[in-house]
Amino acid sequence: MPPGLPEAFAWIGGCTLCGLLLLPVWMRLLPQAPARAAALLPLAGFSLICLLGQLLWRLPGLNPHPAWMWTALFSSGMFIWVCFGSAPLSAGTLHRVRGEAIRGTLLFALAFLFWAHIRGTDPGVTHTEQPMDAMWLRSTATSEQPPFADSWFAGEAATYYADGHHMMALLGRCFATPPALSVNLAQALLFALTVLLCVQIMKSWLPKHSILPAFLAVFLLLFSSSLPGVYDAWRHHQEHWWWWQASRILQDGETQLITEFPFFSFWLGDLHAHLIGLPLLLMQLYLAIQLKKRWRRGTLALAILFWVWNARVNPWQAPAALALLALPWVEAWLLRQKTPRLHPRDLQAFLPLLLLLPGRAPGLSPEIAFNRFGHSSPLDLMMLFGFLLPGLAGLRFGKRHPLVLTLLLLCCGMILTCEVLILKDVFQSRMNTVFKLYYQVWILLAALSAYGLSLLLLRLRLRWRILPLLLFAPMLLYSGRLISQVILKPVSSLHPHSVLSLDHARFLELADRIIAPGDLILEAPGSSYDAFSSELATWTAGHGLLGWSGHQVQWRPGVPQPDLSWYYEADPAHLQAHLLSKGIDWVLLSDKERNQFNIPPGWELHLQSFSTQVLPPPRALYRVDRP
Repeated sequence: MPPGLPEAFAWIGGCTLCGLLLLPVWMRLLPQAPARAAALLPLAGFSLICLLGQLLWRLPGLNPHPAWMWTALFSSGMFIWVCFGSAPLSAGTLHRVRGEAIRGTLLFALAFLFWAHIRGTDPGVTHTEQPMDAMWLRSTATSEQPPFADSWFAGEAATYYADGHHMMALLGRCFATPPALSVNLAQALLFALTVLLCVQIMKSWLPKHSILPAFLAVFLLLFSSSLPGVYDAWRHHQEHWWWWQASRILQDGETQLITEFPFFSFWLGDLHAHLIGLPLLLMQLYLAIQLKKRWRRGTLALAILFWVWNARVNPWQAPAALALLALPWVEAWLLRQKTPRLHPRDLQAFLPLLLLLPGRAPGLSPEIAFNRFGHSSPLDLMMLFGFLLPGLAGLRFGKRHPLVLTLLLLCCGMILTCEVLILKDVFQSRMNTVFKLYYQVWILLAALSAYGLSLLLLRLRLRWRILPLLLFAPMLLYSGRLISQVILKPVSSLHPHSVLSLDHARFLELADRIIAPGDLILEAPGSSYDAFSSELATWTAGHGLLGWSGHQVQWRPGVPQPDLSWYYEADPAHLQAHLLSKGIDWVLLSDKERNQFNIPPGWELHLQSFSTQVLPPPRALYRVDRP
């Protein structure tokens, strides 16, 4: 069995088992359709693990060790089943709950294994910002109390939003998965949760005709691309990384804007906040639909919990998630319907807001400004959202369903916001604003488009339904071309180190065993997007003095960065004093350090006089001995 595949089954089975522990409460939180709530069993398990893990992490002395985690999980499960598991269910309801739970779990497992296979054909975390995500996952896994430590800045409080990586790290610790392997398994998990939520959202909107809408939602959200992506797949698919330009189709002057879409994000493999937040935003939409159908305090509490996770994982997503939470009231007001009222006892539903504490460490404080950098034309929007727009025409068919009108208005408002306002950051352009908001618009428009197209197809006779679907067939050319290149490849491993040479992988694994959490490491400063720099600060539990310096400029503008030449180019007679004054535990001396610094003669010999060489050249690692 390929390395990493047993861990994949552990994640699938663990999420399902924890979902069973939460099931009686989960069905009460989503009481409109208990059977459909059971279909989200893996999501319930994921939520329980993350919630209990984050609570333990915030309590002093109770770090989320696997023993504590499983004790808390099973204790919670026993309490839930004793207190809530005795509620009577009719034989028919019990049969539907069992059936939906089995179907939902099977769908989740198939989607998980499908994307695990895709990731397994290229498991290496060696391009773009993948090493950064590996660092945050490792760093949050070893941060036993708030705040998260930045392993690329001597363990200082993180200013980057890494809460999503913490959620993935909690799963890794719960299932005893090495952080290096969790990088790839987390992407398969997010893909599977997205598939599961697409299906359940469509079932909520069109319960009598759920198969076709669910099919369309999955393909429109997860497998469609921008229009230029189809052209590149048709004309340029032999070129190296031909699929990249499909996500860089808009420009403001000379500034190339980021216009990613979900399939590109999953294929690229960067475990970024917008990717981790994708199923969280979909869950917020699902809960908004449930609140519109029937007001329940428990559903509101769950919606507030997911809003907190949206805000912590991806702050750019917080406004849209909050708007989704408010849509049931907004739509009722627009349609002059009776609005649900909050009573004093409903205030307990807001307890999840406590998870916003403690706040993040102070970092970049961008300001809102008027956009003077450029604007998107209707043609630009057509190039990006082209495959999603025709389905919106079908919204005029059929009776009005919950939140469709207000959701469409929200998407238009988010696009308009990119034209009027920007959030100024170190890039001094609207690149990030367009990227983060358009990505959310894509997610919501894909759900609306699948719903509208389903309404259109359901009005046609069975033999005519194939015609509109043929018009949408080109949208699968981009993803289909990429998947066809790898789907038949054998998977040798899901572990990122499997793509490295045997000596290189052994060096990182041995270093990970001997470097303790929080140890301070002296190694050459890293270069942005260079996967083979700052390796010890990335792949071990220790902290480097300076990792990717370019990224630290983004995260800590104006903060002076340490000059590591003060150590590597120091007079050998003063070297020991320099290392001890900073509290450095480990010193790496490899070709990178030798090429980057003018190391004086006798420097290494003097280092050996007060330290122990634990790993040999060419990547010599020394442990500094304390006097």
